[in-house]
Parts: sequence; C-alpha cells; structure tokens
Amino acid sequence: MNGKKIARALYLLVVILFFSYGPVSASPISGDPNFLLPNNATNTPYTFDSLRVVANGYGLSSFYFFGNGDIEGVNRFSTQTGPVFTSTSGSLSQGPPPPNSYTNLYAAPSSFEAKAYHHAQTDGSQNFYSYGSSQVWNWYVLEGNPGQVTLTADILIQGQAFANNGAGGNAGTIFVTRLGFLDSPADLTQDYVISLDGAVNWTGFSEVNTVDNVNVLWNIGSDIHDVNFIIRSQPFTVTVGVPFRLSLTSSTQGFAGPGALGEAWSNFYDPRLVTSYDFPSISQLTPDGFAVVVGEGQYSALGDAGYFIAPVPEPATMLLIGSGLIGLVGYGRKKFLKK
Repeated sequence: MNGKKIARALYLLVVILFFSYGPVSASPISGDPNFLLPNNATNTPYTFDSLRVVANGYGLSSFYFFGNGDIEGVNRFSTQTGPVFTSTSGSLSQGPPPPNSYTNLYAAPSSFEAKAYHHAQTDGSQNFYSYGSSQVWNWYVLEGNPGQVTLTADILIQGQAFANNGAGGNAGTIFVTRLGFLDSPADLTQDYVISLDGAVNWTGFSEVNTVDNVNVLWNIGSDIHDVNFIIRSQPFTVTVGVPFRLSLTSSTQGFAGPGALGEAWSNFYDPRLVTSYDFPSISQLTPDGFAVVVGEGQYSALGDAGYFIAPVPEPATMLLIGSGLIGLVGYGRKKFLKK
C-alpha cells in the first residue's frame, strides 16, 4: 500500500470514529432536517486586505447596549477574541445577567462548528440590544488525480428564533449563517457559497439566501420558530493538492425597545459540517461532508470519484510549495459551476 492509500485509510478511520462516537449538540427539534439543494444565487464577495494564515482557528465577537428611552447615550460594551489559531474550541459570554441583554458564543475548529445565541428583554422602560458572531475556519486539501475539481459542502443549520412584545413595544431578532470559500492561500476574495438569513419582526436584508422556497421570515408573536435544515453549498472549484479554506459564520442579533414588555432571542446551536454518519436516513449525505459535482444536479461521494480530503500541510511544508501558490494569484478564477 503506497503512502497516499495509507493516509486515506487513516483519514477515513478518524472520520468514522469521530462522527460515530463524537459529542453531538443537544437539539430540542425532533425529526431529520430538511435537505436543501442550492439555487444559483450569489452574494457580494468580501475582499481581504492581506492573505489569510494557513492554520485552522476561530474568532468570536459580541456587542450589546442598554439604556433608557432612545439609544442616544446608552451604555455600550463589546468584546472580540481576535483570530485564534488553534484546533481546540473557544467560547465567549457577555452581557448583564439575564433576563436583560447578553450573548453566548462557541466555536470548535476540530468539528467545524459555530454556535451563537443572543437574548434581549425589556420591562418597557429601557432599550436592550445584543449581537453575537461565532466564526470558525478550516483549511482542507483535496487529493486524487491532478487537476481542478468542483465540490460542494453540506452544512447543518439548526436553531430557533423568537420575538414578542406588548402593545406599544418593539422587539425583533435576526440570524445569519454563511459559508465562505477561498480557493488557495493566495486568494484574497472570499465568496459566500451558503447564506441563510432570517428574522422575526425584522426586514431589509442585504444578503440573498442560497436555497429556494424557505420561509425564515416571521411576524412578531408568541410562537417559537424552528429552523432545521441541511443546506448543500453552491458549487466551488478547488485544485488538487492546493489548500482551500472554508469559513463558517453564525451570527444572531436582536433588540427589545421601550414602551412595553418585550423579548427577542435567536439560538443557533448546531451550524456545522454534516455527514452521512450524523443522519444515515438522508441518502444525499456523504461520509466526508463534501461531494463532487459530476454533472448538472448530479453529485458523487469523494471516495466514489477517486478523491479524499488530506490534512493541511504543516507551515514548514507550506514554505516549500509557496512559489507555486504565488502563481495562482493570476490564475483564472472558477468559483461557481456555470449552468
């Protein structure tokens, strides 16, 4: 057995052990998620001002304010972890004690998982606003026959949203989950291959959802609204042997304004890469969380197409291939499969 076959066998063993016996987040939602295929919608990409470090990690950001009357002169607090390059998990909690305004955030590069929870509540005399964003990024390398390959990734998005207030009050919540893509360490432009954003009593979104016929906009009321989806990403193209980056962001925010009792919260506890080991009954899922696009609307598991995901090279190894990566800056970009 050659080196690549040994590496592939070890990788698959680790995946099987982790996803079969690893911890799974508790979910109050019953039943399998709805599996959703992508549409052709795209969102405005984000351009970085410098190259990204080739290392897995996370970033957490929290912001809240509270005050009497309007928002002028309110007390404002914010906390950011900054980029943390590690394979271990991190968390951040901020805000006055419940039931006021606070956030709880969590990110785990090892399981490619990002969680975000915010809560805002008022007795009618104050404004409360809370925002929290959890981001995790991982670098992957596709191995197999040389060339370019078009892939998709499957992301589990489970959560709940709620907003309600008395007559004369004002409360609302919004949530956003995005999957960003860089095709190499020399890529400065991050494309969003998944975007799901929704709200209770909040309108005016600038992002476009990458799935069709999904109701994630609700009116204010006494109902708790469930979100229970597995979303297949828009296709993205990678080069065999060249590291590519996926960045998963889960953010929630909301407000409860003065005038009457009000409460708003969003709790997204499971955004993560999902595989067939997590939900065996969903036939479209694959053992790796990735699929190869083999035709329009046709997908294959990595192993069935002769590919596998390998560990990202150590930084010292990256230096040896750096000259080749620099040449990719001017390479023709082919982020999305053209229909």
